[in-house]
Amino acid sequence: MNPSINTGSITIVKKMDMYEVGDIISYYTNINNKEEIISHRIMQIGGNVYVTKGDANLGIDPPIVLPRLIIGKVILIIPYLGYIITFAKSSFGLWFTILIPALFIIFVELSNIVREMKDKSFKNKTNT
Repeated sequence: MNPSINTGSITIVKKMDMYEVGDIISYYTNINNKEEIISHRIMQIGGNVYVTKGDANLGIDPPIVLPRLIIGKVILIIPYLGYIITFAKSSFGLWFTILIPALFIIFVELSNIVREMKDKSFKNKTNT
């Protein structure tokens, strides 16, 4: 859906009672016998079906979209968040997103312990 929705973006959709020409909708479709979610712009409305087209595509999409297949209208696009989520789902990303915060917490707590020990040591020296 470039240029409206760049690769790696996350979309927030909202179920609506009606959709209009020009709305970007997300809907289920079958590609190579696999269910996929697509976000394309409504180009025409005919009776109870929608004709869609991706902004970067030259022609309209061959299958018509039935209302029961529509997830909702795209109301918000968050660029690049998809890349972060995909990274976090990978095995390295999972460790990275767990390990870095854990190491930070350990570092902060060790710093607090060392500071407390120094404070106690200083107080003991001044009291004697």
